Amino acid sequence: MKIILAKTAGFCMGVKRALDIALKSAENHDGHVFTHGPLIHNPQAVRMLEERGVKPADDLDGVEGGCVVIRAHGIPLDETEKLRARGFEIVDATCPHVRRSQKTVRRYSSEGWRVIIVGDRDHAEIAGIEGYCEGPYAVISTEAEAREVEMGRRTVVIAQTTFSEETYERIAAILKGRDRKVVVENSICRATQKRQAEAAELGTRCEAVIVVGGRHSANTRRLVEIASQTGTPTFHVETADELDIDALKKFNTLGVTAGASTPSWITQGVIRRLEFAGVTPGMRLLARVLSATVKSNLYSSLAAIALTFAACVMQGITFDARFLIISFCYIFATSMLNRLFEEHEDKLHIPGRVRFYRRHSNKLLAVSLLLIAVSLGVSLTLHHAAIITPFLVAAYGLGMTYSLKWIPWGVLGRRIRRLKDITGSKDIFAAIGWTAVAVYVPFFNQARADFTRATLIVTLVAFFAVVVKSILVDFTDMYSDRRLGRETLPIALGERGTHLLLFALVVLTAAMLGVAAYWPVFGGGMTAKYADLGFYLLLSPALFAASILLVRRRVMNSEVAGILIADGNLILLGFICAVYGYFA
Repeated sequence: MKIILAKTAGFCMGVKRALDIALKSAENHDGHVFTHGPLIHNPQAVRMLEERGVKPADDLDGVEGGCVVIRAHGIPLDETEKLRARGFEIVDATCPHVRRSQKTVRRYSSEGWRVIIVGDRDHAEIAGIEGYCEGPYAVISTEAEAREVEMGRRTVVIAQTTFSEETYERIAAILKGRDRKVVVENSICRATQKRQAEAAELGTRCEAVIVVGGRHSANTRRLVEIASQTGTPTFHVETADELDIDALKKFNTLGVTAGASTPSWITQGVIRRLEFAGVTPGMRLLARVLSATVKSNLYSSLAAIALTFAACVMQGITFDARFLIISFCYIFATSMLNRLFEEHEDKLHIPGRVRFYRRHSNKLLAVSLLLIAVSLGVSLTLHHAAIITPFLVAAYGLGMTYSLKWIPWGVLGRRIRRLKDITGSKDIFAAIGWTAVAVYVPFFNQARADFTRATLIVTLVAFFAVVVKSILVDFTDMYSDRRLGRETLPIALGERGTHLLLFALVVLTAAMLGVAAYWPVFGGGMTAKYADLGFYLLLSPALFAASILLVRRRVMNSEVAGILIADGNLILLGFICAVYGYFA
């Protein structure tokens, strides 16, 4: 069974923005936080918000004070003023496209124009837009109504942002035929237009289409309608549990799209259920094992072992299994403890990794503390333990305090209470920690720890590689709707800026490896055995570049796939060094 996922499936900008605002409000307010009605039309996302302390309330009459978040669809202007007069703090999460429609209606209406709103009468967005009309207006939704609706001396037409573009064009044409002076505003969201076009395309390319989204979501129902109009069997589901696998097995090609208010974790759940439908029990078991390996941080810890081995080979340091034990324990323990500390962080959903941590938090905490003790014990057996053990303790201190609010009064207006609050810190501090244990624990254990050209190049290669792999994971988290904070570079620099940074780091890494191949650098410069190792290691930045392209095109957008590929690049470094050392 082939599955084709629409590129624009899932959260639109307005929905994600509204969820961000609601979650930030819950974080910044000690009192009650409400949304004026459901923030978006998706029951699973609304339940997630309730778990984070943001409660939907259609009727706030019995509520005394608090913060009210205006939903993405907007509300009438007089309703906002009533809430403000009652002492509620108003946080406006109205979609910018909807806000523009409200302002447009208010401007034309105040100048005496008759407003015709095209959309679903019972939709929350329409109710909000109506509230901005200061003069006569009408709401229509069909071509028949367009032929009968009363026109004004001056008439402006505006549409619900999620209305069918094709239907709106036909209705506008009828109204213009009645009066050539009618002004038609292009108010349908571009994301909506693209999503609807993709739904029609899936209907023509696939044997069946599955639309994922809430039953009360107008834009989701519109996608169902558009896909159905192509004559292709179309199924509307809210979650993977509603899939009729037996009915879908007969189709060889399935198209999947999702409404603008559908979280991607629900869409990904649908895709996984479809993928597993035709998979053998053995492949299903393998997929579960890979998923558990990633979510438990075991896979990242194996990547740390590979990076440590590569650092030893490139520096010409005699391999010692104790280095690998220390790296494994450090990465597993610090990553796990930070994940456990982050349970109270707000997210747009609960990713699979966080669910895993919550379910096994006590066991994972015990294992992490045990691994810290093991690694410190192993460090005491090394040649230069007097240097390495304090160095490792400092590295653990950096790693474990990253998410803790240990700065009592904060700095910069109390905005920074922990390392995590520093803009762009996550990816940088992760690279510092990985480089410390992978490169410098072996380095300090040498009889003569002389800083060489090989040490410099290995340090930069390891640092850049970990920064790139960390950012790649950030992107897959972001594309799967996990809310990222200012501690990540994609948020600090923006997507375009971060992509440019990634490519720059990959090019620098490739350049260093290429130059190193011409110098007697790798292998400690003692033999010619590793003279051209740098050329073979160029395969790693090449794979990183391919991974960046996959992320840019959103082909790699699941958290498990993202981590498998990102950490796989580090594992490749170790594998190349091992194979090269064996055959050289």
